[in-house]
Amino acid sequence: MPALPLIQHPPWYQLPTHFPNAHLRSAVVIGAGLAGCAVARHLAERHWRVEVLEHRSQIAGGASGNPAGIFKPQVTSEDSHVTHYYKYSYQYFIDYLEKLLEGECSFEHDFCPLLGIDGNPSQTARFIAESNTPTSLKTGWLAPAEFCRAQINHPNIHVRTDIAIASLQDDEDGWRCLDAHGAVLCETPVLIVATGSASIQFQQTRELPLQPLAGQITLLDAEAIQPAVTDIHCDRHFIIPQADGSYVCGATHHRTPSLRVNDADHRANLDACRKLLPRHTIDANKILGGRTSTRCVSPDHLPIAGAVPDFAYYEHAYDSLHHGRPAKSFPPARYLPGLYVISALGAHGISLSPFLGHLLSDIILNSLNDEKAAITELLHPARFHIRRLRRKPADRSAH
Repeated sequence: MPALPLIQHPPWYQLPTHFPNAHLRSAVVIGAGLAGCAVARHLAERHWRVEVLEHRSQIAGGASGNPAGIFKPQVTSEDSHVTHYYKYSYQYFIDYLEKLLEGECSFEHDFCPLLGIDGNPSQTARFIAESNTPTSLKTGWLAPAEFCRAQINHPNIHVRTDIAIASLQDDEDGWRCLDAHGAVLCETPVLIVATGSASIQFQQTRELPLQPLAGQITLLDAEAIQPAVTDIHCDRHFIIPQADGSYVCGATHHRTPSLRVNDADHRANLDACRKLLPRHTIDANKILGGRTSTRCVSPDHLPIAGAVPDFAYYEHAYDSLHHGRPAKSFPPARYLPGLYVISALGAHGISLSPFLGHLLSDIILNSLNDEKAAITELLHPARFHIRRLRRKPADRSAH
């Protein structure tokens, strides 16, 4: 993997080094999408007993349930901590994917090049060809829901669906998940919230600046595109041919969440397809259906992953950051013991979730190496609070 620059954490980004009852090696993950399944798998492979709770009747019922999704590295020419993180994370994803496939896991997928507009090399392909990016950074597509099921197919993982959690409660033994009537649904020493933008429903994670982003995909009949295409095409949108000849196209993005499939988004997806395939005809009468879902992003478009901070403590302990005092004069960070979050994976949940699951399991077990420790500051759940507290009080806003 590419080397990452090493950093020394200031007090507000110092990580927790222990929590009570860690020896029990037991955790509960709320959310059975790509993020939740990835962290569950990584803990299970380290001999933890993991229970995954999902409020829907099946796993991968949100954005992780689309019939197909593309995986590709993030394209950037900058030499920065963020660039190193993306390369490190994507290489981990490819290695993880191949390891799963070498085992007993099975899910629909294909390693293949991604074509751009009118069949030309995509921006991703040009980036890989023109840079020193390893050729092992393959591209392709997979079925996200099958990928989720493959990851939680582990003897140390137990899944419960139709579990509606209304609130979280801490005690000396860890955490309790409660329903709307206050009844205890589960108790655990370690609790991981992996419910996308819905993570802010809990009082302990309400301060996270999570933003929902709704989108719709369009499913096209095998006869919809003439002449037929067999390669994936993508620019800002994508066309993914399926084994039966049909196509998955998309996706639209809206700041206002909507869970209803609508004709306007179908038209937008077809217009995007026509730009990708200007020499082809696309029949709007061959739409088989569509699917809507809500992704989650953060203000800086990086994921949020780590121990959940004690936000009230942060407001008090670091209120004078704007004075420019030396970092060593501030107290160390404080967290809610045993509570963690993984969210804001945006449109890259397939390729980002495995490394984030690995990273979070290392944080929980206090087993980070220096390179991965450098990444935690980029993804720290309190980074937006710290950025705000660096500004003068008169210039601060909510987030």
